[in-house]
Amino acid sequence: MERPFFSVITVCYNAGEALKSTVTQLAEQTCKDYEHIIKDGGSTDGSVDAIGQIASLDQRIKLTVSRDGGIYDAMNQAIALAKGRFVFFLNCGDRFKDVAILEKIKEILSERHTDPSIDEDAIVYGSCILRGEKLLQPNRITPFYLYRRPLVHQTMFFGMGVFRRHGNFDTSMKIRADHDLTLRAFNAGTEFSYTDLCICVYEGDGYSEKPENRQLRVEELQRIRDAHFTPAQRRKYRLFLALGMRRLRNRIASKRSPAWMRRIYMRVSNLFNK
Repeated sequence: MERPFFSVITVCYNAGEALKSTVTQLAEQTCKDYEHIIKDGGSTDGSVDAIGQIASLDQRIKLTVSRDGGIYDAMNQAIALAKGRFVFFLNCGDRFKDVAILEKIKEILSERHTDPSIDEDAIVYGSCILRGEKLLQPNRITPFYLYRRPLVHQTMFFGMGVFRRHGNFDTSMKIRADHDLTLRAFNAGTEFSYTDLCICVYEGDGYSEKPENRQLRVEELQRIRDAHFTPAQRRKYRLFLALGMRRLRNRIASKRSPAWMRRIYMRVSNLFNK
């Protein structure tokens, strides 16, 4: 079988109808050059049986059921099975923004990466719809941006070379391993490219966003900052954040500020974004 262009990965456990919805909506994509790897942790709600019937009629669906140590371990197991040139993680209940997203992304990637035998060390990302509102991301990634927040992994297409060269998700993390991997790749020189396409629609409210996991989110973020940023960078970025730049940004955005203030703000922002 010829190597698929995309490996779309869905990890799940007792996902119910959300899994079937994700599978059927993916099948509506106009681009058919993909495999869909579904990694289930041993569901008992009947969702896997329903998908097994669909998979028997569609050879692109690769269903595997095995125990795992959590979501990032499940994602790593699925990566090991993936054959595609580029990997996308599609959570249960999430969907692509429209039926032509894979076709559009394939066109972009095919122009930039012409040799199918190469595992590209590249990431392409766009925007998404979160809880009904469009969530934009910057067209240029800087260390300061990644210090403050991660890229939304539901918007990211990973070249297989990212995992080959920089490793998989760190399973000692429960919430922010995708942020950690993004920084490992960024600091090692992975090519990041922005597209103005809106990639997917997702509702959030997953494990990482539950109120009871707030402290773990904070702890893992600090661990990531300590691992990927120098003491000098951390001091500089903390200073910038402490200066109340959020309030200033809001005033700048309101267009009520004078031109000189906007110029100073942009100069300071550029300094910290280096």
